[in-house]
Order: sequence, then structure tokens, then C-alpha cells
Amino acid sequence: MVGRKLVYIALIVFAVLWIWLFMITMDMDYADMHQTKSFSESHLIVDKGEIKNANVKHPRRKRNHHPGKDGELPPAPIIRQEDENPEDQSNLIQENFKDEDHDPWGPNETIIKTSSTVTETTKGHDPWGLNDIVLEDISIKDKIQENHSNDETNQEQESQEPIIIPTTCGAKGITNTGIHVSQKKIQWKHNGVHVDDASDKLPRYHGWLGYKDEKPLWEPTPLKKPLSQFTFDEKKEAHTQTAFNVVVSNSLPLDRPFGDYRDKRCEKFYENKNELGRGSVVITFFQEALSPLIRSIHSILNTAHNEHIKEIILIDDGSDLKATPWLGKSFEEYLMNLPKVKFFRLPHRMGLMQARLAGMCVAQHDKEDKEIRLIFLDSHIECNVGWVEPLLNHITEDYKNVGVPLIDGIDHDSFIGSSGGISVLGHSWTLGQQFLSVPVDGLKPTDSPIMAGGLFMISERWFEEIGRYDKEFREYGGEEMEIGLKIWMCGGQLEVIPCSRIGHVFRKNTYWKGQVYKVDGGNIVRNKARVVEVWLDEPYKKIAKLAMGTLDADHPLGSVEEQKKHRKEVCIHDYKWFHENIYPQLKVPNLEGAQFGALQSQKMNACLDTLGASSNSDEVGTYSCHWQHGSQAFILTGDGAIQVAVSGFEKCISVDSGRLMIQNCRKSDKWKFELVSGTQGLMKYDDDCLQIKKEQTPKSGFRAILAPCDRNDENFLWNWVEPGKEPKH
Repeated sequence: MVGRKLVYIALIVFAVLWIWLFMITMDMDYADMHQTKSFSESHLIVDKGEIKNANVKHPRRKRNHHPGKDGELPPAPIIRQEDENPEDQSNLIQENFKDEDHDPWGPNETIIKTSSTVTETTKGHDPWGLNDIVLEDISIKDKIQENHSNDETNQEQESQEPIIIPTTCGAKGITNTGIHVSQKKIQWKHNGVHVDDASDKLPRYHGWLGYKDEKPLWEPTPLKKPLSQFTFDEKKEAHTQTAFNVVVSNSLPLDRPFGDYRDKRCEKFYENKNELGRGSVVITFFQEALSPLIRSIHSILNTAHNEHIKEIILIDDGSDLKATPWLGKSFEEYLMNLPKVKFFRLPHRMGLMQARLAGMCVAQHDKEDKEIRLIFLDSHIECNVGWVEPLLNHITEDYKNVGVPLIDGIDHDSFIGSSGGISVLGHSWTLGQQFLSVPVDGLKPTDSPIMAGGLFMISERWFEEIGRYDKEFREYGGEEMEIGLKIWMCGGQLEVIPCSRIGHVFRKNTYWKGQVYKVDGGNIVRNKARVVEVWLDEPYKKIAKLAMGTLDADHPLGSVEEQKKHRKEVCIHDYKWFHENIYPQLKVPNLEGAQFGALQSQKMNACLDTLGASSNSDEVGTYSCHWQHGSQAFILTGDGAIQVAVSGFEKCISVDSGRLMIQNCRKSDKWKFELVSGTQGLMKYDDDCLQIKKEQTPKSGFRAILAPCDRNDENFLWNWVEPGKEPKH
């Protein structure tokens, strides 16, 4: 009996112990579940894709562990960050996907975003009762390694549908469809062939481009006959509205070798420079032909290593889609099938500078990198392999460094690339681009006073410090002068980087003459006049105004006080320093004791005019005064030379057998202005004087000759009219 009771007691004790152990287990599971709930409520946005801002690290959880399997911790649910400002919620993106696909710690990496501002370190609840969670910027190398491995294994599991980010980039008060962001992963294999094993051996540093479901989205159209057999009219049609041969461009593959025109030392010099960071490419376009534009994008991605390109931002500056339907929906779909592409369409044309600033705004939208490097490129270019590393290296050395590639040529008809094009540039007195004969070492950067304007790299920080572009600029023109002067005068450095080489299609009117797109010439002159007013000082400003001419009533200069104030606050050098130290090649006329402006005959209201003369021995004469300077702008120096403004004051008015012509300046040509009455006087050359006659000539209704001087004949009397003192008309 006693034995039976002992057995019952033992069973009861065993049952109690079993229940107690069971309850402990339940409490532990409940605690884990409670802690998991706290983790999910931390302020994160969890989306699929690659890690954008942060990497979750924890000392007790391996990154290749798969929670939610075999009784392990279930995956944390997707939680949208609650922002204090509800208007900022438009900056946050959340994708819908199933919990069973979500793997916050496994090989299918997640996008972990904070708000639109990057938070480098954020503390949150630790579900395992240990240290706080740390969100840190993942290194570029880690990203590349993860992307490279995951793109091959997980392309099917992860969504690659493009997303649209609402944005205020662009002019105030306009509507837009937002930034279209490609989610396309780099496709390292195509039909089972890895890019490294491709038969054509082309560089494809961003994988196979332009394929969907293993099929090409674009294919070239073969020429019906060799280009050499094209008639002039056929070429004219092929060049119409583009000034380059679109038919030939359409016949060429999008992926092709441009050629390697670098110095042989370049590759070895840059091959070990790994910590270069990456750049955001910005391409603006308007009414662009399709194949050169897409080929430009392919070329950038093919020739730049994955770790050096963050994104390619394309800004359509309000193209008319009725006139260019190829830039419509199908174009958008093509772009969204390329990796790293962002596309933003302005609702109307705003001009080159404003479109670029919209591209800069798009780049600023994602503050993932500590410093944004902007690479502005044209929409019809092809890149030499290794083009981006030298630019990145230049800007890494100093954020105030601005790099310009050496620009090679792509023939406008055959689309064959060739070495040589644009390197070191200066400016003329009319603020036109001047090629400078400066030795350029094949390896070392070379100072350039001005840039061509279409292809360059600049840090966002420095671009902001120097004041971006003048916000009152219209369409295009003059911006390359302004930014060059800003860079140097504000304490930066502008250099041609010879190891960075990019080919550019230079438009020509050989077969088709016309405007590719409408441009108001008055706006170009106005932009340049604003540059002169802000960035040139006397006497340089006076000379430039004389050469450039006056603005018409439809193109007023506008206020430049804001730009002048910025120059005074930020910049450390004046134009005299720029001329003496950076651009000594610019010849400055001596204004001491000089007469300058337009040389007018009041009797005939006609002025001395080059009549289009530009080469030695070309005849000059007189024409009705237009008061726009330009062809009627001259300087009579104290040495007796009449220098011609449209030649950059490098040519002079000479006389041969009584005939006036343009020539290289000679010491033997001696002119003198001898005052007669008031502001009027004689223009003497040796013993003769300049006389005007009412006589029809091939280019004018007047003729200018040298004749014996007559102070009493009004046809011999002239006066100099300085800029700003022209008679009202």
C-alpha cells in the first residue's frame, strides 16, 4: 500500500515538473515573439533589392542564417517609417511582397531605407537582449560583391519592376511624372553565356545590356548599300534635323568598341587606384535621335566598372513627342530595362542649364554617398575604356578639382571614331571658344582656362559653393565661360585629363543646312553679356562689350546683383589674376590713348564695317550703322593700328593701292584721328584721309576710299562712338 502511494506521489511530482518545464518554454517563446514585435516596430522601411543605406549587423546572427525555417525566429514584418512631417511621406517608397519571400538576413539582401535624409547610425531595439542594432553604410566593395553574386542567382526571385519617385526637381509650379527609377539587376549571363566568355570580347562591366527574357529590345537596321554609294540627296535625307547620319547610326550595334586612344602609360597608372568612389552621370537631351542616345548609355555602362558608376540620370528637356515619338513610352520601357538608370521628363523645354540642374536635383534625391560627384555628358558620345577612373582620381585629390576628358571625334557621316578633337580651350573677346596650342602630356592633367561645356566632372559640393549656373541663363550658351571663370576665380582648378577620353559626334552642315532645334540667338548673346558683366573687370569688360555688341530690346540683361554679390563673398581672384596666371595667351588691346567703338560718318550715317572679311586681303568697307558693334567694332590704338574686334583684335585694317582690307597687324600701318570740330575729325593714313562715297558696291551702298584730305568736306569727317553712347534709334 505504501509502495503504491509512493508511486502515485512520484507520478504527480513528474507531472508537475513536466508542466513547469512546459510553462517555462512557453514563456521563452512568448518573450522572443514580444521582442520580435519590438524589432519590427523600429523605424525602418524594408524593401526588396540591394542594400541602399544600411547593413544590419549583429554579433549572434550570421548573415547567411535563414530565420523562419526549422522553428527559428519568423521574419520581421514590413513596417513603414512614421515620419514627423506627413508631407515627406512622398519621399518614402514601399514595395508590396509576401512575407515568405522576405529574408532580412539571408542572401536575398534587402533595401533598408530611412527617410530621405541618410542616417549613418541609428539605434533600435535588440530582440536578443544584447547590444543595440547598428545601421552602417555598407562599403562599395561589399555592395559590388553582393550585387554580382545575387544578380546571377536571384534575378527571378526579386522584383525588377521600375518605381517612380515623386519629386520637385525642375522649375517651381510645374507638374511632372516623377523620377522613373530602374530596378533592373545587372545581367551577367545571357543565354547561358557569361559576359567574360562573350565571343566579341567587348568590355561589359555592367553585364549584358538591352535584353528582356533573353531577347534584344533593339536591333540595328542594316544599310541597303555601302555608304560610299549613297547619293548626295540620300545623305541629305539621312542628316536632316540631326546634322549627322542617323541611317548609319541605326545600322550600327549599340555595343561596339570605340577604340583605345589613350597613352600606353594610362592603364598601368590608374589600375591600382581602387578607392576612387563613384559618380552620378547626368545626360540632358532634346529631340535627340534614338540610336546615338541609347548607344551613349550603353557605352558608359560598358566601359565603366560597376563600382565607379552610381547611376545614369537622363533628363528629357521637354522633347515634342509628336515630332519625336521614339522618345515616348517605348523609350521609357527600354531605359527601365537597363541597370542604374533614372529618367526624368521635363514638361516643357527649360534649356540646357536648367535641365542639368534638374539632373543634379535627381542625384541629390538619394544621399547615399557622402559626396556626390556629377559627371555631365552629351547625348551622342562613346567612351574609351578607362575613361572614368582618371576623372574620379582627379576629384578625389581635391573636391575643388574639375576634370574634363580629352574629347575625340566621331565622324558625323560614317560614325567612325578618331583620335583628336578638343583639349585645352580659352575664350575670345566675344566669349567664343578658342583652341589653344598648349602641349598636353599624355598622362598628366593640363590646366585649361575654359571648358567645352558638354563633358565634365564636378563635385556637387563645389558646384554649390561656386553658385551653380546663373539661374537667369536662357536655353544654352555662355555657361561654359561662366563655370570656367568661376572655377578658377573662386579658388578651384579646371584641367583636361588626357587619360580620360570620350568620343563625341560633332554635327556638321555638310549635307543638311538648318537648325537641329530652334535656338534664339539673342538669348545666347544675353547669357554671354551677363557673364561679362559679372566676371570681367575693367578694362577687360570694356573690350568684351565692344566686341560682343549690344542687346536688343527683346533680350534685356536683367539684374546681376545676386551674381555679383556671390562673387564678392566666395571668390578670391579677379579677372586680371585669371588673365595673368591662367590665360596669358589672350591678347589685350592697349586702350591707353585709344579711340574705340564704331567709326561713323554722320553725313551718311554709315560706319566702317568688315563686311564679312576674316582672311588676309579680304576687302572691308562701310555699311549703314547698326549699333550692334561686332562687324563695326574697332580700336584705334595709341600706336596707330585699327584693330578688328571680330578677329579678337588680332587683325588690323590695312591699305593696299587705296583699297581697305584686313591683314595681320603690321607696324607699318599707321592711322591717326585728327580732331576737326566737336567730336568729328579726319581719319588719316600717311598723307591721305578716309573718304566715304554714296556708291553701290557688291556688299554695300557705300564705298570707302583714301583720298587727299579735305577738312571742309563732310564726306571726310568721322567720329568714334563708344559702347553705350550710341544714338537712340
